[in-house]
Amino acid sequence: MSQRAKRRVFLGAWVLALAVAASIPGFALLRGTIWIGPGQYTAKTRLDHPVLCVFCSMTLDQGSNDLVISLGGPVHASGTVKDDIADIGSAIYLDRGAHIEDDVVSVGNSVYRGPGVTVTGRVGGDMVRWNGVGQPGSPNWFAATWRYSGLSFAAGLALLLICVCVAVAFPWQTVLVANNLHRETLRSIVAGLMGVFLFTFLIVPLGLSLFGLPFALLLAVAAAAAWLLGLTASAVVVGRKLAELRRHDAGLLWAVVSGMFGLALAGAVPWVGVLVVGLAGTAGAGSLALTMVARSRPVPAIPLVSVPRGGETFDDSDAYIEQSRAVSGHVKQDS
Repeated sequence: MSQRAKRRVFLGAWVLALAVAASIPGFALLRGTIWIGPGQYTAKTRLDHPVLCVFCSMTLDQGSNDLVISLGGPVHASGTVKDDIADIGSAIYLDRGAHIEDDVVSVGNSVYRGPGVTVTGRVGGDMVRWNGVGQPGSPNWFAATWRYSGLSFAAGLALLLICVCVAVAFPWQTVLVANNLHRETLRSIVAGLMGVFLFTFLIVPLGLSLFGLPFALLLAVAAAAAWLLGLTASAVVVGRKLAELRRHDAGLLWAVVSGMFGLALAGAVPWVGVLVVGLAGTAGAGSLALTMVARSRPVPAIPLVSVPRGGETFDDSDAYIEQSRAVSGHVKQDS
């Protein structure tokens, strides 16, 4: 099989894998299992299927029989709720007379309990009495932005120390991935995003099954290690750019520290910085994947060059030398 045919087969396999992975969230969106905001999701009748609501407000007028998860939006629950309610980043409001038979969890906010509400399950988070009027847990965006910037910068400094340890432990791999990231930035970003896409829809089904949970944990550890090495390589690239601006040569550790400090400052930008740092690590992980693929390709064999025998003329010897040079030039072009 020729090299062009191999590339076509490899590209076709990637497209097929992406199509299969995209079918899972596609069916979930069509069934109404996943709702993406901004906006409001209101269940006028009793909810009988699980719902994941992202950045939207959710209202359960007649209760629920299945799992309800909200990311970045409040949840209002009325009637009888027979399964879990979980919210990350916003409040849960148990309206007047609601009956909660399972667990209620609010991460980063509180659970507000109206008059006549009964809860027989467990409550994760701060339970606050509420008169049923208004939304007392509405976030203060200015305070939240200030807190986010401080925590993001502190996390960036912690990542700086981790990246320094990675560079000391794996200096050759860091330089190799950084060089490839500098040469093929766009390909590295695309490869990293494709890896994140496949990883997400591979680890979720494995994590939900008892048999696949160990494999999901191993994949998560491997992905975290690849992301940290990729982030270190991205810090090297940024550090080299800063060194070029200052017009001096930068060692590996100087490049890692200065580049990662710049990424930490970028990460402190409200609501956008985390995407910048995440994309930097993702691009570096994509460069790592491309580097591993390139190094796994077999080296082309060098044909043997005959040594001129006795009695041959000087012109014959020149022919052997030219043949050897031609072979060497062909190998360099392939590499």
